[in-house]
Amino acid sequence: MSVQSVSFVAGYKGFDKNFRCRGMQYEVGQTYEVPEASLGRAGLHFCESPLDVFNYYPPDDSRFAEVVAENPTAEKGEDSIRVTKKLTVKAELTLKEVIEAAIKFIWDRVEAIPEKCDRLEATWCNTGNIDTDTGDFSVAVNLGDCGAATNTGHQSTALNGEEYGTATNTGYQGAAITTANYCTAASSGELSVAASIGDSSTAAGTGIHSSAINVGGYGTALNTGDYSTATATGYRGVALNTGELGIASVFERESVSIALGRNGKAKAGLGSWIVLAEWECHRLIAVKSAQVDGEIIKADTFYILENGEFTEIEDSFNDDTL
Repeated sequence: MSVQSVSFVAGYKGFDKNFRCRGMQYEVGQTYEVPEASLGRAGLHFCESPLDVFNYYPPDDSRFAEVVAENPTAEKGEDSIRVTKKLTVKAELTLKEVIEAAIKFIWDRVEAIPEKCDRLEATWCNTGNIDTDTGDFSVAVNLGDCGAATNTGHQSTALNGEEYGTATNTGYQGAAITTANYCTAASSGELSVAASIGDSSTAAGTGIHSSAINVGGYGTALNTGDYSTATATGYRGVALNTGELGIASVFERESVSIALGRNGKAKAGLGSWIVLAEWECHRLIAVKSAQVDGEIIKADTFYILENGEFTEIEDSFNDDTL
């Protein structure tokens, strides 16, 4: 009698604020099993790349976990999404831990790629001042002070880990990440992520459905893409979103959450401020700001501007995603 081989794949999964996904309630340390697995249609979905979970659950109001899948199908999507019948939730991760896991995920693959390889899957890595890569599926890495890592390739990554560096990515589904002080991460690709966890740093994303994330103090997260997310968790941070149906969120005190696009929403922590715009068709008719006092304007609660007044709305997410 033949013995079926078992393979395990590590990954990451997103949930709503109640740790639910597609109507199923999850718990850390538990294993879940379903009878069918078909990518995008049935089964337990997860992503191999940590940053790809933001394509399905925005970072501002979701929860994330490290998971292990048993015998996932061979199906692949446009990103690293996979599906399995059996999934174990190992540990819940904070937003910062997801970004740190993404940095390790990227770096592990950079080290695994030979210096000389085909241009289509090229990798550039140095510790100098400039590092540029325009190849598809490529990675540009710069660890030098005052350096720059630039990547315009399809599904590519630009990573800069030292002070005063800049990581720029304009490729579709790309990621630009910086972790040092005074850094800038800019990504203009659709479905892309710009993440900066250094103090006094900036993360900017202009792609549709993209995420700009900043977890450092005095940081700024900017996003102009429709349906996108700008999240700043650092002290005195600013989250600015001008895209239609965009989301702006800040969590620490003395911060500002700004959503100026049509049908935008914003939330902030106690003592911070929200700024919202109201539109009539394509005409801007009002802009209003208010401090989150915990009474008139509640903390960590989404608001829209309606008839010139702040209106509390229910948190929303797509329960048919990851």
